[in-house]
Amino acid sequence: MKYLFIVIAVVGVLAYWLTRTPKESKNYDQFAQCLAEKKLTMYGAYWCSHCQNEKKAFGDSFKYVPYIECTQQTKLCLDKGIAGYPTWIDSSGQKYSGEQGLSGLSKISGCVLPELLDYFSHRLNYRRLILSGCPRGFTCRHPGHHRRNQR
Repeated sequence: MKYLFIVIAVVGVLAYWLTRTPKESKNYDQFAQCLAEKKLTMYGAYWCSHCQNEKKAFGDSFKYVPYIECTQQTKLCLDKGIAGYPTWIDSSGQKYSGEQGLSGLSKISGCVLPELLDYFSHRLNYRRLILSGCPRGFTCRHPGHHRRNQR
C-alpha cells in the first residue's frame, strides 16, 4: 500500500511536469527603450531584492533600461538623494521610491506595455472591419457578427 502511494505520487508529479506549458516571456524591448527615451532611470543595488524583482520583470529587455548601480556609483547616488532602493528618477527630477512594477512605470512614464499594444491593435483592426462594412458575401446584422449569405 505504501509503495502504491509513492508510485501514484511520482506518476502524478511526472504527468504535471510533462504537461505543463512553459511560461512565454514577453518582449519588453520597446517599453524599456521608451523609458530610456523619457530619461527614466533606476537607481538600485545588486543585493536589493526589490531591484532584482524590477529587473526580472523586464527579462532580457532590462539592458535598455537606464540603471545606476549605487554600490559602484555611491557619490552619484548620494548627490541625487537616493535613500532607498529601487528609486526611479524621471527627467524632471521627480523621485519614485520602491518597487513600481511594469504597470507603475507605464503610468509614470506614459510608455505603453506590450500587452496593451496587442489589445489596442486588436481593437483597432476590429473597428476597421466595422467601419469598412461587411466582408463580401456576408450580411451584417450588428457589429462583429457576420452571417454567410445563403444562395
